[in-house]
Order: sequence, then C-alpha cells, then structure tokens
Amino acid sequence: MKWKPIELTTLLLALLALAAALPHSGLAFAPGSMLPGTKQHLRRSPARVVALTFDDGPDADFTLPIAELLHSRGVKAAFFFLGRRIAEHQDVARRVAALGFELGNHSYDHPDMTEISTAEVEHQLDETNRLLSQVAAVSPRFFRPPYGSFNARVLTLAEARGMSTVLWSVDSRDWAEPDPAKISSRVLAAVRPGAIILLHSTHPQTLAALPAILDGLEAQGYRVESVSGWLAALGGQAAMPAAPPRFIEGPVLLPQAPAGTETPPVPTTQRRAEQPVPQPSARE
Repeated sequence: MKWKPIELTTLLLALLALAAALPHSGLAFAPGSMLPGTKQHLRRSPARVVALTFDDGPDADFTLPIAELLHSRGVKAAFFFLGRRIAEHQDVARRVAALGFELGNHSYDHPDMTEISTAEVEHQLDETNRLLSQVAAVSPRFFRPPYGSFNARVLTLAEARGMSTVLWSVDSRDWAEPDPAKISSRVLAAVRPGAIILLHSTHPQTLAALPAILDGLEAQGYRVESVSGWLAALGGQAAMPAAPPRFIEGPVLLPQAPAGTETPPVPTTQRRAEQPVPQPSARE
C-alpha cells in the first residue's frame, strides 16, 4: 500500500497525540515534516549543545551587528528571515550568509499560516525561498512558522519544499523586554541540553543582551550551534529539551504532566506566543 504524504502526516500526528502521555520531555522540532518516510526517531538529548536562532530579520539596524558579534566570537547560529525584509535589505541578507550563518524561511510577511489559504501558504513559502536563493544563494532546509503556529497542512507544504519545521524551547521574549539583563537571565535560567533558543535580530536590547548570553552559555559548558549543527550534534535526531515552556501543545510531544495534574489537550493546530507581526519602520 502506498501512502500519500498527507496521509502519512495525519497518521504521524495521531501517533504523536497518543505519545503525548508518555514520559518524554518537550519537543522543539515540529516532527511532522521531519519524520515521515525516514528512519529518524526521537530521543532525549544528553549533549550539552544548543541551537541559537534569530527571527524577523534582516533589518537596517541590528541584524548585521548581531551577526558580526557572533562571527567575531566564532559562534554559529541560524537566522530565520522574512521575505519582505530580504527584498528591502538585500545587502544585509547577503552579508549574513557570507559570514557563514544558516538562513531559514520565516514566511514572507509574518501571517498566521493556519489562518490563510493553501495558495497563500504556498506563496509565503515560495516567495521567501525565491528571495533567499536569488539574494543570498541559499536553499533553506528549515522553516519557522510565525507565532509557532502550524497544522498538518503547513507541515506538509513545507516538507514538500524540502524544509523541516523548527520551533523553539527557550523563549527570550526579547521583543517585549527592554532590559538586556532580564533577557539574558531568562535565557540562561531556562536553557537545558538540546534547547533551541529564540531571539530576534531586530531589537537593540537583543544585541545588548547577546554578550552575556554567550558568556553564560560558555560558562555552563554549552556548545552553541546553528539548527543543522544542532541536529548533527544530536546524531541527526530531533532533540527532546528538558524544560519546554508551558505553551507547547498541539501536534508535538508534550512534557510529562506533573503528578496530580491533568495532561493538556492536544489540538490539531498549534499557536505559540511570539512577537507580534513586525511592521515596517520609518527607516525601512
């Protein structure tokens, strides 16, 4: 019997919902686009490795200074770019790629991908991929949905374009917090082996917080990687961070519920707290 991709995705999501009650920690990779048709499987992460990721760039002010700071310290990271901003800041996108950083697809203009038509989802993915290829000579391996909002359709369409869907397990909330010290403290308190850290490359406080974050990760013995480096360090398998934020739910493996509490429901669509839709600034 030959399974169609959407049938495989549906089956996988059902299996993951069933697995939600098992004693796993949280999942930072959206597995629907990662596992069907492969031999990969999920496991706990013993490695002291984390992925450092930045959303919403490129912009005129902070993306390149962030990339240059990381490069000066020999730190790898992944930048999830918006297509609209690639078109507006082509030199920045090109330079970040030239510095050796991984570039991923974050949609064209930051919609909730579960609330738009299939044709629009395809446009959001395809136009951003076109710009990444044309401007930065990159064919992205990874997609991060705006707001972390996805469903089986989004996973399937990203997978059809060769992209795995990546979420996060440590939310810096740098877009809402003006104090760099609080941003760095939040990240360092939440980080665990196998974590994926979410930052944004469009804020001055993120740039200001970054040295303390890098110093703290180094002091705790973590190796900082891009998403592909993170995956390779974990043996090509999706990691299971030990302390996911409370809003992880949907078609991903949930953390084990504490004793005496109910297991959260598993809906068919996931939406996670993230920065509001970025608006063009006067400089952009």
